[in-house]
Amino acid sequence: MSFGFAQPWHLFLPREGGHLVAIGGCGGREDFLSAMVAVYRDEGVAVAVATIGAGGASAPRGPTVAWSDLVAGKPMVPAGVVHVHGGDEAEAGQVADITAEQADELGRLLPDHVVLVTVGPEAGRPLADPAVVAGSWPARTSLALLAVGVGAVGGPAGRNIARSGAAPSGPLADLPAHAVLTWDHLAELVGGERGLGTLLPTAPRVLALAGLEDQDDSIGLFAFCDRMMAEAAWPLVVFGTRTDAGFAVRTAYRDAAAGDADGGNPDGPAGVCP
Repeated sequence: MSFGFAQPWHLFLPREGGHLVAIGGCGGREDFLSAMVAVYRDEGVAVAVATIGAGGASAPRGPTVAWSDLVAGKPMVPAGVVHVHGGDEAEAGQVADITAEQADELGRLLPDHVVLVTVGPEAGRPLADPAVVAGSWPARTSLALLAVGVGAVGGPAGRNIARSGAAPSGPLADLPAHAVLTWDHLAELVGGERGLGTLLPTAPRVLALAGLEDQDDSIGLFAFCDRMMAEAAWPLVVFGTRTDAGFAVRTAYRDAAAGDADGGNPDGPAGVCP
């Protein structure tokens, strides 16, 4: 298995207005969102950020604009990054969700902006049954990211998987709480018939792996990535590592010409997003 690494990591992100980038899943979702927002802000790309189905208010990622005001044509939308919310106004630094249908409409209301949304509730753990983080993805999604926390592999299932009520669902529903999670378990959770990957819409997709600071098995990690790229058709895998300097991100792709020049190390030279 040979991998190349994109330089910079965010080459795959669209910059043209009208694109809709959505990220769902569990571990590391907010870190990856922050990394993408930072890239767009640094490059001066106009971005509209929003949350869908988070189950409550969330912290804004920039100056706020109410959905109702956008529809009414009231606000002068600030340049750069703005956060579109579903309430009448942002209160106490918190903003409400919008719907998937409203996210689709943002392409018409803000045609010069890239729309960047999170989908579904936060899991609160590195991994989750699909039912826990399921949400309504916008129909106009042009790039879908799925975040999972690979630091869970090697730890107990009960501590690392958010499960849905008294009747857990998903491919790992029958896994005992004391069972030690393996890469095979993660492959089933992500790429299985009832796995997290089935939540995503029909759009180009990227697998975003967080928690590398808690994962020492680099051989198992890259074997897992190779398997996901080959069997589950994930063309890109993004690695996220929390460091003292910020959230370090790298993007890997399969490359027969890459050999082992990078040493199989996803934590090598990387851009750090503050």
